[in-house]
Formats: sequence, structure tokens, C-alpha cells
Amino acid sequence: MIGAIPLRKDYVAGLVSGIVYEERLPDGNWKKYRSRGEKQFGVYMDSMGCVSFSFANGVEENIDWLKKTNQLSIETVKKLLPKEEDQMKFLEFFNDDGKVDLSDRALAKLSNTTEEGNMLSLVARTGRSKAVPERKWPFPSEQRDPVFDWDDFYKEIPEELVKEYSRVFFTVFKIETEFINPTWENIKYHLKQAPIQIASGICPGWDTDRPIKTCDRHNDHATLIDGQKEMSYELFDHYPPFDKELEKGYKIDGALKIIVSVKKPINIIPMIVKENTLYQLVEHPGGFALGLNGKLIIDDIAKILASWLVRNNGKTESKVATCLLKDWNSVPHINLKGEKVN
Repeated sequence: MIGAIPLRKDYVAGLVSGIVYEERLPDGNWKKYRSRGEKQFGVYMDSMGCVSFSFANGVEENIDWLKKTNQLSIETVKKLLPKEEDQMKFLEFFNDDGKVDLSDRALAKLSNTTEEGNMLSLVARTGRSKAVPERKWPFPSEQRDPVFDWDDFYKEIPEELVKEYSRVFFTVFKIETEFINPTWENIKYHLKQAPIQIASGICPGWDTDRPIKTCDRHNDHATLIDGQKEMSYELFDHYPPFDKELEKGYKIDGALKIIVSVKKPINIIPMIVKENTLYQLVEHPGGFALGLNGKLIIDDIAKILASWLVRNNGKTESKVATCLLKDWNSVPHINLKGEKVN
């Protein structure tokens, strides 16, 4: 069963929400920004992770739209992630097609998916703060040797992996979610802002009919509505065929809008570096540096101290200063050879 109702503190359109409505895509056709279709099951098991798979699909479509509308650019990423090692981590979120590919498996584990499934609300709460690239925590659903079973899928993820990649991902992106009333007209309205994750029943003809006709089943499955025709919803699923349609009157038990934005770079005002001054970084991770030509020289502490003394002819009064991390990082860092250091 899929939990379809909002929980306490969830945003709900028309009631209590911090989401500002914005028409991003006038035709509401997010289907053209789809990522690769991915199965939620393997040869030996079904992950029951439909809520995580559909949530990730919604995030991925948002990001492809951001990329193709030039709101996600290399220049913006470099401003938000000035360290090259973080930029390289960020690139690992992209697959060979140039699209972001999140680990559905990681999200299912981190949101505590069970053999009964999960809730839209709980997966969204996890997905708004944690993200791992598919290439770092994959689900080889076609793999036969060795056996990939439930315990393999839901084994513990290294904490540092989650921490580091989430930090990088959410330095660039902000994810917001909002429950909406799943009427035909309301979904049409909100699709102009973002794709919509839904919970519904799996009715007869699920794998064959187009469109699929409604029935009396409820809360079997979570998928993503990413478009709307004259008489049907466009549906992105994780059971083949991935591309489906639901008839206009199909019963939808719950709907969650998924909105992704690129964070705005903060204009950093460089610290004024005092010449031949010894700086101490007083915040974590700490350290010492020599100020010179608008840069901080960071090297072996004994060499830094020796250079500081020599450059000041031993007269070091008023040639020391403390430094906060934001100021420390606002200017270039080099070593005594003039080489750039992180």
C-alpha cells in the first residue's frame, strides 16, 4: 500500500503552503524531459520502491528542464561549487546521456521503504535533503550472477557517501514539494509548474491498455504524471511499458508536485589581504597562511613561519590576524611554489 495523504508540516496547495505558484511550462508537457526508464524490480525480487522511483523521476525531469532552459549552467555550478573536487562529484550525478540519474535504490533505503511500500510524504522528506548518484549506488536489475535480492538492494549505504554527495547536490539544487487536490483541472493547472507524483490503484490492463481505464483499486502504486492530453494523463512508470496513459476519470488517491530550482550564487566579497601578515583560521578545519599579493600562501607551517619572519625582517608586530572561514575561502590559495591549492 502507498501512503497518499499529507502528514503534519507537509505543504498543501490552497491550505498551508510555502510554495509560490509559477507557470514554468505553459503546455505542461514534462514528458519531453524524461530520464531513462528504470525497472523497480530485478530477476529475483521487486524492490517495492515505487515511491522513490517516481519521486526521482520527477526530480530528474525538473533538472533536465533547468539544463535545457539554461538555468543550470557550467558557470553557475562553478560559482556554487568553487572546489574542483566538488565539481567532479557533481558531474557523477549525470549519466552518459547528459541527464541527471539519481539512485532510486539509495532513496528507497534512506526513506525506510518496507515490503509494504512507503508514503509519498516520507520519501519526499528524505528526497529533499539526500541524494546519491545512480552510478555510485546502482540497481543492476538485469543482473543474474550474483543473485541480487532484497537484502542486497536494501543493504546499508556508507554514511560518508550519502553525506558528501548530498552536500554537493543540495549546494546546487533546492527541492520543494506540495500536495495538491488531484482533480483533472487542478492537475492541468499545476503541471504548468512541475511534474506530479501520484498514488493510485493498478487497474486491469495496466500493462496493455492505452489509456488504462479506472477501477475500484486504491493505493497500489506510485508513478509520475508528466503530461496531459485531451482525454488522458501521460504517465511515467517503472514497470514496462514505462510510457503509459490513464483515462481522464482515473481514480487518483494522492498527488504531490515536485519542484526543483537552482540556488542563486552568493556574491562573495573577497577579503582584503594584508601583505606579509600571518593569518590564523579560527574555524574548522583551522590552519595558518601567509598573506601576499591578495592571496593566502598555504604550505608546511614551519616554512610559512620562516617566510613570514624573513619577509618582515623579524619585526612581526601588527603582522598577525585571525580569519573566519568565509573570508579564508574568498581569496585564492597557493603554496610557496606559486601553485594553486584547495
